[in-house]
Amino acid sequence: MSTKYDAEAIKAAAGKLGSIMDDMAPFTALKAAVPNAGSFDLAMWLERVLQARRNDVVAHAEHLKVAFEDMRTTLTTIATDFENADGDNAKKIGASIDDLQAYIADDISRFDDGAAI
Repeated sequence: MSTKYDAEAIKAAAGKLGSIMDDMAPFTALKAAVPNAGSFDLAMWLERVLQARRNDVVAHAEHLKVAFEDMRTTLTTIATDFENADGDNAKKIGASIDDLQAYIADDISRFDDGAAI
């Protein structure tokens, strides 16, 4: 049994994956939308619910963007490392794969805290 690996195909896939959320215009427009249901109690409650849901959708999109960009970077690095692989690089490649999930989680945490990524 043999394993085949196409570094250029991985890099191309990484590029496509990383660009999935490039167009954030719909979420930027959504972020700017302010509901106006009226000035009575039920309407103000509804506005708060809508704003919370809107903020959740926008935050989710921003998290996806960070995750996809991190995956693009890491997959490209892995593909490059495989191209140059020898005995020492195998450990480096394994470490890159193992660190991907922690890297994305850390970026999302910093993003949530308001830090620039």
